[in-house]
Amino acid sequence: MLVKVFALFVCVLIRKTTAEDTCGQRADVVFMLDTSASIWEPDYKKQLAFVSDLVTKLNVGPNTTHVGVVSFSTGARVVMYLNELNHDIQGMQRRISNTYFLRGSQTQIDKALKLARESLFSESRGARPDVPRLIIIITDGYSTDKKKHHQTGAARTGPGNQGPEKLDCKTAAAPADIMYVTDFTHADNTEITNNLALITKVTEGLGVSEDGVRVGLTANNCVNVADIRLEVAESAEEFAKAVALLGSSATPLTYILKRAKEQLTVVKKGAREGVKRIAVVFVHGPIHDLKSASSQVRKAKSADNNPGVEFIFVGMGDKVDEKQLQRLSGEKDPSNVRMLVDKPGQLEVNWENVLNEICEVLLPSEE
Repeated sequence: MLVKVFALFVCVLIRKTTAEDTCGQRADVVFMLDTSASIWEPDYKKQLAFVSDLVTKLNVGPNTTHVGVVSFSTGARVVMYLNELNHDIQGMQRRISNTYFLRGSQTQIDKALKLARESLFSESRGARPDVPRLIIIITDGYSTDKKKHHQTGAARTGPGNQGPEKLDCKTAAAPADIMYVTDFTHADNTEITNNLALITKVTEGLGVSEDGVRVGLTANNCVNVADIRLEVAESAEEFAKAVALLGSSATPLTYILKRAKEQLTVVKKGAREGVKRIAVVFVHGPIHDLKSASSQVRKAKSADNNPGVEFIFVGMGDKVDEKQLQRLSGEKDPSNVRMLVDKPGQLEVNWENVLNEICEVLLPSEE
């Protein structure tokens, strides 16, 4: 009975956002399953049975309702993308019923919302631009970090919603200096080319100018990449040209972090006073000089630099160790780390979610 009532409630939500008369004809629906420490495994199995039964009431099909699933606790993982099993309702039920019990100590709803917004509601993963989008959170309590929960801003429900809200950095951002730090030690030529293309695309969305947002790049272990200093490019177009004319370099991550820190904080080396300072660090595999590299991150963050550098860490590929990225950040609490990891079941890194992370630092926060 409960399943039927809840299914009716979901259908009412869908009908409120579409002109169609038939309930649930077209919608993208994501279920979020709580696996935190307060959930006992027998109750978790009840969650799975509930969702497995519910999807049979939602008119699931290739051209109707699509379903995705995320599980969350201290972290969040994708169980099923929106474009995976809409043609096979029994396969969908098996996938849901076999969802691993990802037990964790915290209830990080904000991470689940962020994962849904940036990965599941991505058109490359099956999200559709012209249908209502719903997130249904099944939990027994409050989010561990209520502030981040509200700031995450899950994708809005409504027809024509284009998925992750794209922040406008071109016109609203304050002046800032941004350094891309690229560790290519474990990247092949294709991965290097793709990483540089992503950086170029991100830069197009930053409103680069001489007096506004400036960007630079420092890299290692690659015959085609050297530094682009902050004062070189006065527009996104000039930055793209500089990327195409890069020289050569081969140094450990520690030293390229040190070079980035100097360019961002030392006025004689191109830094500006009184502007935000951001380092976007791209890593493609294990970090062999983790201790000394982390020391450079801590030094760059120091308030003595007035202001300290804010870091965004981007792990690209399946060779990245997420725990190493957290240690590199110097933060004990993972929720304090701005981090995107391109790994199956976690997140598909693309230029849009990297740009969004930068914009969240650049734009004034809303209390």
